[in-house]
Amino acid sequence: SAPQVVLMLIVALLRTADALPQAAQTGMHLGMMLYLMAVQWFVARRALDIGPAPAFLIVALDFFLSFLIAMIAAAMLR
Repeated sequence: SAPQVVLMLIVALLRTADALPQAAQTGMHLGMMLYLMAVQWFVARRALDIGPAPAFLIVALDFFLSFLIAMIAAAMLR
């Protein structure tokens, strides 16, 4: 997971520094998220020895729960 964290750090630093146009930042962020989800899908599929569809559902559930927790935490911090 270290390369994933480094990738997220680079994208976050570029977004924070506002070094690129907004469209490029959004594209990089979207590309990074798709890449990370593909890696999670591959790992779930291989580690759990399951088919592509169940692995996709696990990754989608993880994404949804992470998003939900982040929204709840943001609402609590307001």
